[in-house]
Amino acid sequence: MSALQSQAVKGLELIREILHTSKITDTKRLREIVMEGRSRMQGFMMSAGHTVAASHALSYTSEFDQAKEVITGMQFYYFLADLEEHYDEKKDEVAARLEEVAEWIFRKDRLMLDVIGTRAELDALRGHIAPILEGFSGEPLKEERGSLAFSQKNEAFTNSAQVQYVCRAGNYVKHGLEYNGALNVLKTILGYQYLWTEVRVKGGAYGCMSSFQPYGDAYFVSYRDPNLENTLDIFAKAADYIRSFEADEKEMTKYIIGTMSNLDIPLTPRIRGIRSRTAYLEGTTYEMLQKAREEVLNAKAEDIRALAAYIDAFMSDENVCVVGNEDKIKAAKEQFAEVKPLFS
Repeated sequence: MSALQSQAVKGLELIREILHTSKITDTKRLREIVMEGRSRMQGFMMSAGHTVAASHALSYTSEFDQAKEVITGMQFYYFLADLEEHYDEKKDEVAARLEEVAEWIFRKDRLMLDVIGTRAELDALRGHIAPILEGFSGEPLKEERGSLAFSQKNEAFTNSAQVQYVCRAGNYVKHGLEYNGALNVLKTILGYQYLWTEVRVKGGAYGCMSSFQPYGDAYFVSYRDPNLENTLDIFAKAADYIRSFEADEKEMTKYIIGTMSNLDIPLTPRIRGIRSRTAYLEGTTYEMLQKAREEVLNAKAEDIRALAAYIDAFMSDENVCVVGNEDKIKAAKEQFAEVKPLFS
């Protein structure tokens, strides 16, 4: 909720109304939400195939990534599609499950109020928080933690497009490596040199990206790519390129400046608040952020060459996911365990 200070109390009242009086069992409205959600996700999956491919490839690596895929990714889309097509059969069951989930989530012992504003603005709201808790259960719940199965699937998803979104993903932490801030510089170098030259300039793709997350998830992905097997071959040779990387002090300074321009950017109050909340939930400290910054600022060519081991590590997981043209995918079918339509 975003509001002017003068309307903040009214905003809290609206939050309370939504949490306590929403008619989760209104199956007519629920059908509309399901249809809207499916349509919105289908449009996103067609226009952002690189995100779809990367998210799905990472879902092969861990329960965490599989959970993200189930909640917000391709598997959630398939859940919505199935629900819309069999809505009359499933609507009562889904409504009942939504009530059950709401009871688990909206509880006194699970409330976290995140306020972005001044200390005075926070103090002014303190007395208006209690009504939100009214009606929430305070009875202890028995924690029954389930689990999500994940495994390497290496799937390809066909659509009517004439281009591909090609991804290779894995996790370097699982191979005993720790996060290093210099990985941000590596990403800059790959984006302006190797991947840019090989995938975009020579290969004709609209774009190419890489990612190295602090918890180990990493990937290479191409965007609107006319190729498939050639791009996978380029990804496979990235570590060799980095092992032989050379750059003088002037070039390294250029890469470091480019990296810092992405790390330290002006933030709106809202984005600063979101960043702060994320750091709190993930256990990220100022000391950790400063250490990563220093590793960026102090990066030398030899430090970048050492990061070839990180590419080798995540690439050794051999997780591949492609979204794209049916003919291109069928021509490379030996790369995949399964080939199926993106939309049935």
